[in-house]
Amino acid sequence: MKKSFYMIGVVFLSFLLFFCDDETIGHSPLNYVGTTLGGCNTLSLKSLKVAESEKDTVLFSIRNDTLHVFAGLNYTCCAPFETKATLKGDSILMQIKDKCSNLSSCYCKCMCYYTFDFLFTGFGEGKYNYQIMLNNPRQSGPTVFREGIINIQK
Repeated sequence: MKKSFYMIGVVFLSFLLFFCDDETIGHSPLNYVGTTLGGCNTLSLKSLKVAESEKDTVLFSIRNDTLHVFAGLNYTCCAPFETKATLKGDSILMQIKDKCSNLSSCYCKCMCYYTFDFLFTGFGEGKYNYQIMLNNPRQSGPTVFREGIINIQK
């Protein structure tokens, strides 16, 4: 008797998973692949004299199977950055952290445009909340660089 209930349960669950669409089940599980650094992140001290300032930017694009969240940030030259992203339900939380430990020796006396291309796979159609936090050691705590909603339609 227990085996027949077990088999009926397995068949019923399989039926639900097979016939439900993505919107019924929820978002596909996002995977954070990494961040590609660009702009002043890739310049040497000698080439900083030709670095041009841009407007702070957040752009979204999908290439192949990858969601790109591109952030461009004007910031003090020579800053050492690290990034990370965490995923919570339908929210993408990204961090850009200035990891300077000695404020008097990290920075150059100019402004640069740094770029960060956060890469994600496994996304589905739907709306995702996003927030990009900036951790600046010269401020008392992290600040919100940008936040909003990414609406993905295939």
